[in-house]
Amino acid sequence: MGYFLLMITCLLEDLFNIKIVVTGDDLTNDKKRSLIILNHRTRLDWMFVWMLHSRYKILKQLKIVLKAELKRVPFLGWSIQHAGYLFLERIWTKDQQKMKSVISYYKSCQTPLSLLIFPEGTNLNDETRIKSNNYASKQTNYNRPYDYCLHPHTTGFTYLLNTMRSDDMIDNIDDVTIGYEGDFPITEFDLLKGVFPSVVHFHVKRYSINDLPQEDEKIGEWLQNCWDEKENRLKKFYMTKQFDPLSNTFKNRKKESNVRFQRRLAMILWTLFVLFWS
Repeated sequence: MGYFLLMITCLLEDLFNIKIVVTGDDLTNDKKRSLIILNHRTRLDWMFVWMLHSRYKILKQLKIVLKAELKRVPFLGWSIQHAGYLFLERIWTKDQQKMKSVISYYKSCQTPLSLLIFPEGTNLNDETRIKSNNYASKQTNYNRPYDYCLHPHTTGFTYLLNTMRSDDMIDNIDDVTIGYEGDFPITEFDLLKGVFPSVVHFHVKRYSINDLPQEDEKIGEWLQNCWDEKENRLKKFYMTKQFDPLSNTFKNRKKESNVRFQRRLAMILWTLFVLFWS
């Protein structure tokens, strides 16, 4: 399955000429187990995260928490199901049990795990922005309305964090912020129309699990503080088209060449596979 996902990144980077810029904390040679939190600008942010993880040769250990409806998307639905991702129905009583059983399965695999969750719950658009700000304004820890992201939901994140921590499956939290240059696909239909960003920017901020609070309420406050910082970061990004610090953490040309070789090898192997079985 890893080669199939690499093939997708080959299409994105080599066919559609999407560039990637990574700033912040370095993930090179990362063998640690992490819970990744990401803002949800489009329905397809998770697909561009494949490009990020392929840079550090940790694509196979990436698992993503997604809406169950994405399983029905042609082609992509097949790939993400076979990648062993976690699909939620957005019904808490069902999703809580599903998360517990899938985390238990991940633990039984005995391999490093990078689990990505979108605490916002859905992608950003005019309608969801209004709903999110209205909902957040009624909460006790409300700070301000957001323009560049949605307010995070703390329940699912807190449950996943506590479950992974109790099962000794987590070393750090990776707070990743994604931003786009040029046009970008909001929905799967935009992909069919050939709408792709020119550059995808990722900013990574890593926290040790030992630095996170133990109490559920404090965990929720910590997540909200992360999103306050993320809102500020995104506001500055869409004015300057770059994250701070300005240096690109992934700038080793030899490693970039190796990643490019692996992408194209994956494309060749999958092309041969399709031709053989067709």
